[in-house]
Amino acid sequence: MTNFRKIYTRPAVLLVVITILDQWSKVWAMERLSRAEPWLQYGWARTPDGFIKVIDSWFWFRYAENRAAAFSLTQSIPEWIRMPLLILVSIGAIIGVLIWLKRLGPGARIMQISLGLILGGALGNLIDRVRLGYVVDFIDWHLRGVNPSYTFPTFNVADSAIVCGGILVLLLGGREERRVKEQQEAGAGAPEEQPAPVTESLQGEG
Repeated sequence: MTNFRKIYTRPAVLLVVITILDQWSKVWAMERLSRAEPWLQYGWARTPDGFIKVIDSWFWFRYAENRAAAFSLTQSIPEWIRMPLLILVSIGAIIGVLIWLKRLGPGARIMQISLGLILGGALGNLIDRVRLGYVVDFIDWHLRGVNPSYTFPTFNVADSAIVCGGILVLLLGGREERRVKEQQEAGAGAPEEQPAPVTESLQGEG
């Protein structure tokens, strides 16, 4: 039980925090941004013409209903295949991360944080797909006023957590896994302590 807590406490805390923050931000986006008219139809995403300009030239809040994967990937796949596929992939990813954490053991603190971010993001978007049939996106980064202008695919808090966790895994995950493996090998190769021999006291025996 002690090892279980050491392995899963950090990921569980991150999962809860990110899921709550993600779902709260999406409720805010739906209430504050989704009522703008007219609606523009893009097939894979439904986006209102209204938005909030946080920083005029590059950062807006703009509501979108994304039926594809993160950052609008897989949008070319028919929806009747795409949605069940994305739900299964999300569930599989969550199970895979939990198994990975168990395999790494309690010493992989950096990976616990990295994979906890991924878990929280995966669960946040999975809740949307199961509950709504699409994922709510609202963070819009872009470059306007330049030629050519560029708009990054609209995303959300869950997507951000997944990307941050993935970057940490790529940058630090290999080093962390090697360190944990070396510790495990060192622990396995250490000689076991032998119990001290019990010597019978002859004092008092006659």
